[in-house]
Amino acid sequence: MMSEISAKKTDVSKIVWGRIRKIRSELISSCFGLHDEETFLFSFFDHIHLLLQPTQESPLAFSVWSKDCCIYSTFRDLYYTASPYALHQADLSRPSHGIRILENEDYWICLHRVNTKGLKDIEEARQMGKCFPQPMNIQETFLPIADKEYLKQTFLLLRSSEEDLGSRLDEIPRYKELLLGSLRMSSRLDYPTSQFWPEIPVLNYQEQMMPLLGTFREVLDEVFREMNVSLFENHQPRLGNIFCVVRTIQSNSQRDGRFPYTAGLLLSSQQREMFSEWCKGGCDKTKCRLGLTPNENCLDYFEVPLGEQSRSAADVTFCSGIIDFGREAGDGVWDRVNQEDQLERGRQSVERCVYPNEQQTVSPSQVQAEGPSLYYIPVHVNGIPWIVLFTFTPSPSSEQKEQIRWEHNFTFYRKATQKALSYLRWRAEEAYLSEIVSSAFGQGVSWQLPPSEIQHRVN
Repeated sequence: MMSEISAKKTDVSKIVWGRIRKIRSELISSCFGLHDEETFLFSFFDHIHLLLQPTQESPLAFSVWSKDCCIYSTFRDLYYTASPYALHQADLSRPSHGIRILENEDYWICLHRVNTKGLKDIEEARQMGKCFPQPMNIQETFLPIADKEYLKQTFLLLRSSEEDLGSRLDEIPRYKELLLGSLRMSSRLDYPTSQFWPEIPVLNYQEQMMPLLGTFREVLDEVFREMNVSLFENHQPRLGNIFCVVRTIQSNSQRDGRFPYTAGLLLSSQQREMFSEWCKGGCDKTKCRLGLTPNENCLDYFEVPLGEQSRSAADVTFCSGIIDFGREAGDGVWDRVNQEDQLERGRQSVERCVYPNEQQTVSPSQVQAEGPSLYYIPVHVNGIPWIVLFTFTPSPSSEQKEQIRWEHNFTFYRKATQKALSYLRWRAEEAYLSEIVSSAFGQGVSWQLPPSEIQHRVN
């Protein structure tokens, strides 16, 4: 039997209680937006994640259970759910602690801490040719139960009936209707597997995708202006703190042995202009490493798509379909580059010049603090995350810094979901998605295929 976690308002600080009330209000509002049963579960997980906002030491994943069956897991990374890890939802064992999602319904949510360090140690050993060690319990080793503080906050969000909240969430008819409908969908049990479709023609990223995506740059300018929230004021070049990654179908090979698609950064028109101007007199060390003259532009390296032996932290979000926190660029687990590939090395070098770098020391020892971590928001079209927006958030090295980080991430999500993402979805369909799908599945096939059909082919 699963033991239910419970908590009271007095178990958390006033700051955390204020956050719970904020997230609860946003989750209720989302029930009356454009969500349907197919996509509401994404919003449900998003808001829990937005409340907890884990750091890069302890990313989170969620699993949903009915009786002894895991009907959904957000840990859907195609690499780490395959052999030898076998962490896909069909093989998960019911944890000892969880939270009942709805009163009188046998649906439970469990929170897991993702053991990035453990995965990194295993990956390094495998690269050195060592055998995959078999822990006594793979799930307990790599997806242990999350800290009690996270569990308490989640209980208070979903199940609390404190007076200043008005009522429990599951007493709101629209919320209960959407969530129950979403949980009962048979497609929840269809776990994505890594496969490629030999009948699909290969889409050349540079020749076919980039011309399509070029028409999308001005759309990004409008979206970024709408969302702009500056957290890192002093990094150069001043491209802002919002970036976009887009993906396409890649059919004849599987990137990193698992991913049947590729993805690449796409700058807005204004970002490209600013970067080009800055490149004329900056980034000299990077140009030297790339073998470029001082007058050459290294912009093209920045938008090189992921190579066949590389992966990105954005893959976590492309697979799960929900927002993600706590991944570190270049950590070797969620983000790794094939160092033997010149284009890949070039992109990595340019990224070091462009992305924010939080320079900070911690008194009194003057030890360098962690750099910023990545925060991703997916853009769904017909239930599939085709685009990911990301921003950098500072390490919570103090209580004040932690509060700034939380508010930044909350504001970023609100601005993204209130207006920007709806516009981005519409223009994504118009600008390039219809072309991708017709190229992949044949002319005359609409991108509005059932999500389950597309999901099998792009994830």
